[in-house]
Amino acid sequence: MAISQLRELTPVKETWSIEVRIIRLWESINYKVQDQVISLDVILGDEEGTMMHAIANKMQVQRFRTKFQEGMAYRISKFRVLFETSQYRPVSHEKKLQFFAFTKVESIDCGIDRIPLLMFQFVDAELIIDRCNTTTYLSDIVGLLTSIGPLEPIQTRRGLMQKRNLMMTLSG
Repeated sequence: MAISQLRELTPVKETWSIEVRIIRLWESINYKVQDQVISLDVILGDEEGTMMHAIANKMQVQRFRTKFQEGMAYRISKFRVLFETSQYRPVSHEKKLQFFAFTKVESIDCGIDRIPLLMFQFVDAELIIDRCNTTTYLSDIVGLLTSIGPLEPIQTRRGLMQKRNLMMTLSG
């Protein structure tokens, strides 16, 4: 099966095979139901520097948690390509992948230097400001830390929490 780049993936076809690196890996947790795991979320990156969000639902979390490791490269096939409709999107890509019990995952060692170890989506300061009151895209911020506020108690749905305000200067 031919290897495709992430930019080439479409929901029309279901026989894709990709070679990617795990850029980030985390579990999404439902804190309303005693820290129940909702999914295993992954940011994949390919040799072109394209990043895409992928998920394994709660029934598949344990299987993929043991297979995947951040920084490692894999050949993955037998997955579904979906249009991204999530409220919180960790990368700016219009599609995401969904893994299943039949998804095939193989570690690759040969030629993985072509896939960058770290990837970022830098944007202008104006776009970060535009994103302040939306939850569509989650953004990491690089800037100059100018002020650190004190810890303050705040009431949340999960009870009393601690919050600290940070002030940053963004260069644009």
